[in-house]
Amino acid sequence: MSSISPMVRATSQHPRAGAASPVRTALFLLFTGLLATAGPLVSAARAQSEVAPLTRYQLLPEYTVRLDEDGTCLVWRQHDAEPLLTVKVAGLLDGPRGKRRGLEDSGLTALLHERSPGGARGFSSDADDDQDGAVDEDRLDGLDNDGDGLVDEDFAAVSDHMAVVQRRLGGRFVHQESYHWPLPGLRSTFFLKLDTDVPDGATLELDGPAGHWLATNLATYEHLATGKAMSENLQPFVMRVPVAGEGQDSGWLWLGVLVLDGPDGWRAREDGTEGRLQLPLAGQPLVVAVALAPSWTRLSVELGMARRVYEGVADPVSGHRARWIVPATCSLCRTVAAPAASLKSTPDGDLLVTLAMTEGGAALVDCDLFSLAGKPLGPPSRLVWRPENQAAVKLDWQEVTPRTLQKHGGFAGHPFVRTGTDEAALSRHTGPGQLELTFPGAELSPGARPDARPEQLNGYWLDGRAFSARVQAPGKPAFTAVPTAQESQAAGGEGGSDPGTTSRSLRQAEHPPTLAPELLEGWPNPFQDVIQVRFKVPSTVGEAFVWVEEEDAPASLDKDAAVPWQGSGAVCSVKIYNINGQELVTLYEGSGISGEVTVSWNGTDSFGRQVASGTYFCKLQLDDWSVTRRVVYLR
Repeated sequence: MSSISPMVRATSQHPRAGAASPVRTALFLLFTGLLATAGPLVSAARAQSEVAPLTRYQLLPEYTVRLDEDGTCLVWRQHDAEPLLTVKVAGLLDGPRGKRRGLEDSGLTALLHERSPGGARGFSSDADDDQDGAVDEDRLDGLDNDGDGLVDEDFAAVSDHMAVVQRRLGGRFVHQESYHWPLPGLRSTFFLKLDTDVPDGATLELDGPAGHWLATNLATYEHLATGKAMSENLQPFVMRVPVAGEGQDSGWLWLGVLVLDGPDGWRAREDGTEGRLQLPLAGQPLVVAVALAPSWTRLSVELGMARRVYEGVADPVSGHRARWIVPATCSLCRTVAAPAASLKSTPDGDLLVTLAMTEGGAALVDCDLFSLAGKPLGPPSRLVWRPENQAAVKLDWQEVTPRTLQKHGGFAGHPFVRTGTDEAALSRHTGPGQLELTFPGAELSPGARPDARPEQLNGYWLDGRAFSARVQAPGKPAFTAVPTAQESQAAGGEGGSDPGTTSRSLRQAEHPPTLAPELLEGWPNPFQDVIQVRFKVPSTVGEAFVWVEEEDAPASLDKDAAVPWQGSGAVCSVKIYNINGQELVTLYEGSGISGEVTVSWNGTDSFGRQVASGTYFCKLQLDDWSVTRRVVYLR
């Protein structure tokens, strides 16, 4: 079998281990035992006619990718009879020639995640098990790839959801790994890493809807952890497909394929079949990212983040670079408050939406995905940024279509940013200002009642995080602002919900809720020195709680009502626990607070002692409600 290209390369002063240490032997016995055990972790070889789902990844609310045991990836839209996209290896194990020889398709499948037993990676002391300076040169395939007498002892488990499919037919093999992180900016992307010993003829086929894949250019835009803006040019393959609603088209969906690494001199090709893209394997590893996005700007963010994840990060001490580590994102972007909004009709009959951006915020919104009363507004025709005490910046907006890409050879990933102008100021963390968006043909109804029920203006930040803005419109608007429950009670009005009723609805419900996961976040994760933990004390029921199924929420519950804390405010704590549930340190304790708070943890317990590398749990407790996040410490 040909040698395997490592997923991570690094230099080390440690000599190559000549014999198995007790620790490595124990890891080897543990993991080989897991491989031999029937269950959800690993399944044995199966008959070719009995292809079953191995795992699923949720990409978008209605879209899921299903990975089958033969390595085929199927992207499905909910309730559709046929997959939207089929991704599979062709020209290797299938075809009449192999069947005539009577060769059996056999192999191995496994489900893993980062920090699985024996699968540590990155800068962890356990990542290089045989101490030869390389990680993943003895990958998970049931073979001794590095010839040291041990099997699968030095592989790298990648992402929160990793699946391995190793198939063999006679003397040929294909090794496939898939990765997925359910994180903002990465949620609707999955990765494939393939290797085969076939010198030519084998391809990775992507069969999509009728149409043609377009090789194009795009420019990504994002903020680093320091808040510094970064842009990068990429050359993906893209396709735009219509998304049908109830009796009418309700929008578009972009499909994007970015080759992160491939054989020397490779070229993608279409075989004449509409919707089919072929990426040759050529006996060398191929790494691709496949992304779905409801807008061009979101697609650029997903593919840009995919590139950064593949490139990984560098150890600040040794300078060694480890691939497949999600970089820390901008803390200001993650904590920026949702903007206030107002609406009015223009003399031309268009709808003008004004967003009030706060101090230190950035105008990194997806302008193509705003909706009002559940109805998409479509792409705007114009954008104006009005910073305080500065001149306004005006831009004509252009919807990105396949025809646009063909005409211009590509398009900037974020139209706010254009090289050589001051328009980049739109996306910097600057002072407060107003962002105005003009939507043609979406004027307010002039005959609406002033007391009509308000509707939410919904939007998205570039990384896919949703926000809702309270709508305010002058004159005779179709939508009017309504006070929150706290404002109604303070004014003595009758519009507020009774706290006792709200409390009973929550605590005595047939399906009790849990605290929203978005209330607790930490970055970077994994971390080496310090992790910043941001938590938020919510003000409304809708902001505070989530249900497993949305229909489980009590029908009478007012989600705009104030959270019914047991006292004058929430009793709040943030604590760190080890995997055995033992409390290590309290990061915060208090009561009566509101809004967002950021604390930090440097990897020590309450006595100041450094904890070991590994997985820990950060728990936010608000009264008797809680939410927990997993954090990973790498020493």
